Amino acid sequence: MDEEFDAPQEKKDDKIKIAVVSVALAIPLFFIGIYFVILMGGITNTGSYGVIAGIAIVLLIALIAFLKRNEHWVIASVFWGLLLAILIGLVASTYMFGIAPELEIINQNAQKTNLLVLGSTSQEIINILNDNRDIIKYDLKTTQDIDRNPTEQISNYDIVMLDQSEQTSKEVTKKLGEAIRNFVKNGGSFIVVKDSGTRRPDTVDVTGWKNTFGDIIPVECDRTLNNQITCTNRILVQGKLLKQAEEHPIMKGVDQYPLKENSKATFETFDVALNGKEIAYIQSSGIDKKSFVGIAEKNLVIGKSIYFNYNPGKTRGIFEATLDYLG
Repeated sequence: MDEEFDAPQEKKDDKIKIAVVSVALAIPLFFIGIYFVILMGGITNTGSYGVIAGIAIVLLIALIAFLKRNEHWVIASVFWGLLLAILIGLVASTYMFGIAPELEIINQNAQKTNLLVLGSTSQEIINILNDNRDIIKYDLKTTQDIDRNPTEQISNYDIVMLDQSEQTSKEVTKKLGEAIRNFVKNGGSFIVVKDSGTRRPDTVDVTGWKNTFGDIIPVECDRTLNNQITCTNRILVQGKLLKQAEEHPIMKGVDQYPLKENSKATFETFDVALNGKEIAYIQSSGIDKKSFVGIAEKNLVIGKSIYFNYNPGKTRGIFEATLDYLG
């Protein structure tokens, strides 16, 4: 009597076991199937590989189940595996009709770093940006182009670069300066080159970055020489750019520029005071071995700003690493 009474309960337990095993198999199969869709279907643009992958997974799990001599595992794996194979085929087949490639293009664009270059930058910088169009989407604008509504315009970018090296005016309005400061403090990245942004058009007694950008710039313009502020006086230095921060990503694989021990380069630079972390410095090859800030960084809570005290286009690898670091 007890055996007859326990029989329905055993069947019920078997059904629960099948359900649990089926779900347990379905979840990993689903993710494995998605992986094969991306890996195979996405590259070849054909759904047949997706179907083959699904069937291969089914047979593998069914073989394991058979070796375990458990018919419930065999039934569950075949049922859910065939269903998965069908789904893989349907999804992967969309590549044949051009649906997935379009999504892939959209995804690639979404992954690009959006860069806004303000001012008039060097041709070397333009060449580097053009060579990296697969990862960088950039726009060139003047400060006047965005001065009407700077906050809204710069919010569309990951990095804002201010480089007025190739123009006479180094002016930035207080409105634009405040917009950039808020942009950085809200998580954006900012690059400043040489003496860009050291002047304001609405006043003649303001020089430097502090009154325009606040505390986000990693250098200051407070040194004077012969009653002149040094950050506005161009200096030509022959020497090397040397690494200061050993583990910084920007200088990864670079100890000095130029690389050859006896070589030297000419840098157009400015005598500025450090107000952040020094990443690299410029050292004169003269007798005095005078050094200047080369690259500096300031980390805020979530945003970053990088200062280049020379044309970053001279050091392609360092500039590309900077874009990668900030992007």
